[in-house]
Amino acid sequence: MQVRDIQSLLEEFFSEGFTMNCLSKATNVPIEVIQKCYNNEQLSQEDFLFVNRILYFLMQLYMCDTSELSYLSDIVMVMHDYFGVPLDAICNYLELNKEQFETYINNPSQHQNSYNLTIKLLHLYTTLVREKSL
Repeated sequence: MQVRDIQSLLEEFFSEGFTMNCLSKATNVPIEVIQKCYNNEQLSQEDFLFVNRILYFLMQLYMCDTSELSYLSDIVMVMHDYFGVPLDAICNYLELNKEQFETYINNPSQHQNSYNLTIKLLHLYTTLVREKSL
């Protein structure tokens, strides 16, 4: 298991060319709080309320192994278990029957239309996890 602190995650984020403004918009955290975290400055109690948002975002970005064969099946499991999306609905959305879906999920790269299916599956997932207060 890999352990990272917020400074190392921020360092990687910024070294790749992402900006504080980008992180602020993605997490809805004031830039001033991000700067304090990055500079390892003293945080107020109010600031600490925002730290988890930053940490969660960066952990999702850098600590999730998207090359794992189970990555897409894990996403399907989250959509099914957490959001209550029936597997039949996911199959229908992808325009696959259950057998085709199982073949795709178990080995996406072997499916003839894997790129388009993966884009569509990830679109469904990001739509489900989007900011709901908008």
